[in-house]
Amino acid sequence: MSRGNLYQAKTYAYKEFISTYLPYIDRVFACDLSDSLFQSDPFKNFMHQDAVFCYTENITSAQEGETDFFSNYLGGQYWLPNTTLIVTPGVYMGSPIEIIKLMDLIQTFWSLTPDTHYMTDQPPTTMIFYKKFYADHNINFKTFNWCEGCSSVNVNFITNATFGNISILGCTKHPFYIHHYNYRPDILRSFYFQCPPKKYLSNQDYLMGLSNDDLNDLFDEVMKRKKSKKK
Repeated sequence: MSRGNLYQAKTYAYKEFISTYLPYIDRVFACDLSDSLFQSDPFKNFMHQDAVFCYTENITSAQEGETDFFSNYLGGQYWLPNTTLIVTPGVYMGSPIEIIKLMDLIQTFWSLTPDTHYMTDQPPTTMIFYKKFYADHNINFKTFNWCEGCSSVNVNFITNATFGNISILGCTKHPFYIHHYNYRPDILRSFYFQCPPKKYLSNQDYLMGLSNDDLNDLFDEVMKRKKSKKK
Protein backbone atom coordinates (compact mmCIF):
# COMPACT_ATOMS: atom_id res chain seq x y z
CA MET A 1 0.00 0.00 0.00
CA SER A 2 1.35 3.43 -0.91
CA ARG A 3 1.93 6.23 1.59
CA GLY A 4 -0.90 8.13 -0.04
CA ASN A 5 -3.30 5.22 0.37
CA LEU A 6 -2.50 5.02 4.08
CA TYR A 7 -3.26 8.68 4.60
CA GLN A 8 -6.43 8.32 2.60
CA ALA A 9 -7.47 5.36 4.76
CA LYS A 10 -7.08 7.61 7.80
CA THR A 11 -9.86 9.90 6.57
CA TYR A 12 -12.23 6.96 6.17
CA ALA A 13 -11.34 5.63 9.63
CA TYR A 14 -11.97 9.05 11.20
CA LYS A 15 -15.31 9.37 9.47
CA GLU A 16 -16.46 5.86 10.37
CA PHE A 17 -15.49 6.16 14.03
CA ILE A 18 -16.96 9.63 14.53
CA SER A 19 -20.16 8.70 12.69
CA THR A 20 -20.58 5.57 14.80
CA TYR A 21 -20.16 7.37 18.12
CA LEU A 22 -21.62 10.71 17.12
CA PRO A 23 -24.41 10.66 19.78
CA TYR A 24 -21.73 10.51 22.48
CA ILE A 25 -19.26 13.07 21.09
CA ASP A 26 -19.40 16.86 21.28
CA ARG A 27 -15.79 17.67 20.31
CA VAL A 28 -13.01 15.76 18.58
CA PHE A 29 -9.23 15.91 18.51
CA ALA A 30 -8.05 13.50 15.79
CA CYS A 31 -4.30 13.39 15.23
CA ASP A 32 -1.37 11.27 14.14
CA LEU A 33 -0.42 9.01 17.03
CA SER A 34 3.09 7.76 16.32
CA ASP A 35 4.78 11.18 16.34
CA SER A 36 2.63 13.29 18.66
CA LEU A 37 2.84 14.44 22.27
CA PHE A 38 0.41 16.40 24.44
CA GLN A 39 1.75 18.94 26.93
CA SER A 40 -1.69 19.91 28.22
CA ASP A 41 -5.38 19.24 27.69
CA PRO A 42 -6.52 20.47 24.24
CA PHE A 43 -10.14 20.30 25.32
CA LYS A 44 -9.39 22.82 28.05
CA ASN A 45 -7.32 25.22 25.96
CA PHE A 46 -9.02 25.19 22.59
CA MET A 47 -11.56 22.95 20.88
CA HIS A 48 -14.39 25.10 19.62
CA GLN A 49 -17.55 23.15 18.88
CA ASP A 50 -18.84 25.07 15.85
CA ALA A 51 -16.03 24.42 13.35
CA VAL A 52 -13.34 22.00 12.22
CA PHE A 53 -9.81 23.31 12.72
CA CYS A 54 -6.42 22.43 11.28
CA TYR A 55 -3.25 24.42 11.80
CA THR A 56 -0.79 26.00 9.42
CA GLU A 57 2.86 25.09 9.68
CA ASN A 58 5.57 27.62 8.97
CA ILE A 59 6.64 25.64 5.91
CA THR A 60 5.63 26.34 2.33
CA SER A 61 4.12 24.02 -0.27
CA ALA A 62 7.39 24.24 -2.21
CA GLN A 63 9.43 23.19 0.84
CA GLU A 64 7.01 20.33 1.43
CA GLY A 65 7.35 19.16 -2.17
CA GLU A 66 3.72 19.75 -3.12
CA THR A 67 4.30 22.28 -5.91
CA ASP A 68 3.40 19.75 -8.62
CA PHE A 69 -0.05 19.15 -7.21
CA PHE A 70 -1.00 22.79 -7.09
CA SER A 71 0.65 23.68 -10.42
CA ASN A 72 -0.01 20.69 -12.67
CA TYR A 73 -2.67 18.34 -11.39
CA LEU A 74 -6.19 18.82 -12.67
CA GLY A 75 -5.08 21.28 -15.33
CA GLY A 76 -3.64 23.72 -12.83
CA GLN A 77 -7.10 24.83 -11.72
CA TYR A 78 -6.06 24.48 -8.08
CA TRP A 79 -2.83 26.50 -8.47
CA LEU A 80 -1.44 28.07 -5.31
CA PRO A 81 1.75 30.12 -4.92
CA ASN A 82 4.89 28.23 -3.91
CA THR A 83 5.01 30.43 -0.82
CA THR A 84 1.66 29.11 0.47
CA LEU A 85 1.93 27.83 4.04
CA ILE A 86 0.64 24.28 4.21
CA VAL A 87 -2.45 23.40 6.21
CA THR A 88 -1.46 20.20 7.93
CA PRO A 89 -3.97 17.35 8.29
CA GLY A 90 -1.89 15.91 11.12
CA VAL A 91 -4.69 17.32 13.29
CA TYR A 92 -8.42 17.68 12.74
CA MET A 93 -10.18 19.13 15.76
CA GLY A 94 -13.46 20.65 16.82
CA SER A 95 -16.99 19.81 15.74
CA PRO A 96 -17.59 16.13 14.88
CA ILE A 97 -20.21 17.09 12.31
CA GLU A 98 -17.87 19.53 10.56
CA ILE A 99 -15.05 16.97 10.58
CA ILE A 100 -17.29 14.37 8.91
CA LYS A 101 -18.25 16.89 6.23
CA LEU A 102 -14.62 17.81 5.62
CA MET A 103 -13.63 14.13 5.32
CA ASP A 104 -16.35 13.68 2.70
CA LEU A 105 -15.00 16.61 0.70
CA ILE A 106 -11.35 15.52 0.93
CA GLN A 107 -12.26 12.02 -0.25
CA THR A 108 -13.75 13.36 -3.49
CA PHE A 109 -10.21 14.12 -4.69
CA TRP A 110 -8.89 10.56 -4.62
CA SER A 111 -10.60 9.47 -7.84
CA LEU A 112 -10.30 12.66 -9.91
CA THR A 113 -7.20 11.60 -11.89
CA PRO A 114 -4.50 8.90 -11.72
CA ASP A 115 -2.27 11.58 -10.20
CA THR A 116 -4.57 12.22 -7.28
CA HIS A 117 -5.32 8.55 -6.65
CA TYR A 118 -2.12 8.07 -4.65
CA MET A 119 -1.70 11.44 -2.98
CA THR A 120 -1.93 12.07 0.75
CA ASP A 121 -4.64 14.15 2.41
CA GLN A 122 -2.37 17.19 2.84
CA PRO A 123 -2.61 18.76 -0.66
CA PRO A 124 -6.44 18.67 -0.77
CA THR A 125 -6.71 19.92 2.81
CA THR A 126 -4.46 22.88 1.98
CA MET A 127 -6.25 23.57 -1.30
CA ILE A 128 -9.75 23.30 0.19
CA PHE A 129 -8.86 25.93 2.76
CA TYR A 130 -7.14 28.48 0.52
CA LYS A 131 -9.59 28.08 -2.37
CA LYS A 132 -12.48 28.29 0.11
CA PHE A 133 -14.15 25.16 -1.28
CA TYR A 134 -15.39 24.47 2.23
CA ALA A 135 -17.82 27.37 1.89
CA ASP A 136 -19.38 25.77 -1.21
CA HIS A 137 -20.10 22.67 0.87
CA ASN A 138 -21.35 24.46 3.97
CA ILE A 139 -18.35 23.46 6.06
CA ASN A 140 -17.12 25.76 8.81
CA PHE A 141 -13.38 25.17 8.27
CA LYS A 142 -10.82 27.33 10.07
CA THR A 143 -7.10 27.28 10.77
CA PHE A 144 -4.75 28.74 13.33
CA ASN A 145 -0.99 29.12 13.20
CA TRP A 146 1.80 27.26 15.00
CA CYS A 147 1.83 29.72 17.94
CA GLU A 148 -1.79 29.08 18.88
CA GLY A 149 -1.60 25.62 20.42
CA CYS A 150 -0.15 23.12 17.93
CA SER A 151 3.45 23.10 16.71
CA SER A 152 5.60 20.83 14.56
CA VAL A 153 9.09 20.68 15.98
CA ASN A 154 10.67 19.83 12.62
CA VAL A 155 9.83 23.29 11.27
CA ASN A 156 9.85 25.44 14.42
CA PHE A 157 12.80 26.62 16.47
CA ILE A 158 12.62 25.06 19.93
CA THR A 159 13.73 27.35 22.76
CA ASN A 160 13.03 24.81 25.50
CA ALA A 161 13.01 21.05 24.82
CA THR A 162 11.89 19.94 28.29
CA PHE A 163 8.66 18.00 27.98
CA GLY A 164 5.87 19.90 29.71
CA ASN A 165 7.59 23.21 29.00
CA ILE A 166 8.47 22.84 25.32
CA SER A 167 8.57 26.36 23.90
CA ILE A 168 8.61 27.72 20.36
CA LEU A 169 10.54 30.80 19.24
CA GLY A 170 8.23 33.78 18.86
CA CYS A 171 5.30 32.13 20.65
CA THR A 172 4.01 33.49 23.95
CA LYS A 173 2.55 30.23 25.26
CA HIS A 174 3.49 26.58 25.35
CA PRO A 175 1.81 24.51 22.64
CA PHE A 176 -0.60 21.93 24.00
CA TYR A 177 0.15 19.59 21.08
CA ILE A 178 3.62 18.71 19.75
CA HIS A 179 3.80 17.14 16.29
CA HIS A 180 6.88 15.39 14.85
CA TYR A 181 8.50 15.20 18.26
CA ASN A 182 10.71 12.37 16.95
CA TYR A 183 12.82 14.91 15.03
CA ARG A 184 14.32 16.09 18.31
CA PRO A 185 16.36 13.60 20.40
CA ASP A 186 16.40 16.04 23.32
CA ILE A 187 12.58 16.02 23.42
CA LEU A 188 12.56 12.22 23.20
CA ARG A 189 14.90 11.92 26.15
CA SER A 190 13.02 14.48 28.21
CA PHE A 191 9.75 12.66 27.59
CA TYR A 192 11.27 9.29 28.45
CA PHE A 193 12.57 10.51 31.80
CA GLN A 194 9.24 12.06 32.77
CA CYS A 195 7.04 9.30 31.35
CA PRO A 196 9.06 6.07 31.29
CA PRO A 197 7.29 2.93 30.07
CA LYS A 198 5.88 0.65 32.77
CA LYS A 199 7.54 -2.31 31.08
CA TYR A 200 10.88 -2.15 29.35
CA LEU A 201 10.65 -2.37 25.55
CA SER A 202 13.66 -3.59 23.62
CA ASN A 203 12.39 -2.05 20.37
CA GLN A 204 11.17 1.36 19.22
CA ASP A 205 7.49 0.81 19.94
CA TYR A 206 7.56 3.24 22.83
CA LEU A 207 9.41 6.17 21.31
CA MET A 208 9.83 6.47 17.56
CA GLY A 209 13.18 7.86 16.54
CA LEU A 210 15.46 6.37 19.21
CA SER A 211 17.77 3.45 18.54
CA ASN A 212 17.79 0.39 20.77
CA ASP A 213 21.13 1.52 22.18
CA ASP A 214 19.58 4.87 23.12
CA LEU A 215 16.64 3.11 24.75
CA ASN A 216 18.98 0.82 26.67
CA ASP A 217 20.96 3.80 27.96
CA LEU A 218 17.81 5.69 28.91
CA PHE A 219 16.37 2.69 30.70
CA ASP A 220 19.56 2.19 32.70
CA GLU A 221 19.56 5.86 33.70
CA VAL A 222 15.89 5.77 34.73
CA MET A 223 16.55 2.73 36.91
CA LYS A 224 19.52 4.46 38.55
CA ARG A 225 17.36 7.49 39.35
CA LYS A 226 14.69 5.28 40.89
CA LYS A 227 17.25 3.53 43.09
CA SER A 228 18.79 6.82 44.24
CA LYS A 229 15.36 8.15 45.22
CA LYS A 230 14.66 5.06 47.35
CA LYS A 231 17.86 5.72 49.29
